[in-house]
Amino acid sequence: EAFESGMPKLDGSSVRGFREIFESDMLLVPDPRTLATIPWHPEAGGTVRFICDVRIGGSYQPYDHDPRAVARKAEQTLAAAGYDTSYWGPEVEFFVFDSVELIPSAQGVRDPWGGAGYLLHQAESPWKGGPVESTVRFKEGYHRSPPYDSTLSLRAEMANILTDHFHVTMDAHHHEVATSAQAELNIRFDELVPTADHIQDVRYVIKNVARRHGKVGCLMPKPIYGDNAIGMHTNQSIWSNGQNAFYD
Repeated sequence: EAFESGMPKLDGSSVRGFREIFESDMLLVPDPRTLATIPWHPEAGGTVRFICDVRIGGSYQPYDHDPRAVARKAEQTLAAAGYDTSYWGPEVEFFVFDSVELIPSAQGVRDPWGGAGYLLHQAESPWKGGPVESTVRFKEGYHRSPPYDSTLSLRAEMANILTDHFHVTMDAHHHEVATSAQAELNIRFDELVPTADHIQDVRYVIKNVARRHGKVGCLMPKPIYGDNAIGMHTNQSIWSNGQNAFYD
């Protein structure tokens, strides 16, 4: 029933940018194609996860600000222009820090009068002190191998979980340019909506697997001054009658 009628569990006024309180009743409609099993929650026989479409309560109409609805509108615009489909292949970059220390406190980050900073701790960092045999200097991390690549096994675990539990086809993973375990996970290209779903899967797995190992998965754009930032290169193509419109 939930797959057809949705679950009346979403208060749109509690989601920033969604709805006002007087129009906050919304529905979540699970998409069965997004079924994933969560390996780190085996309680009560296991936990599954679905990505949902957001509907307006009462009318059951798609919500305009739902990212999946926005993606579908983009696909409709593409079809109206005479194209059959588009494919998107993202390369998701991130850091894995051993720990992040806020200065002077969490309140300092929130309160404008508090002042704040942070310390990043990671085995590869050139500022860490101590033994230097695994240090990666700024902008010298691209495709580094162990012992300099300190998160090879962790990335392999992320990739295996994405493949086995989230049904995401992985193309590659590797150390990126920056120090401090900057990394990249490349997923196989797909159409727009499933690719967008898979990006959420990747971000979710990065943060949870890192946390289970006592580390911090970070997707902030520029956590390290002076070294490479985080991005997401996206390979794309548009097709019509079996021909790539980008092909010259």
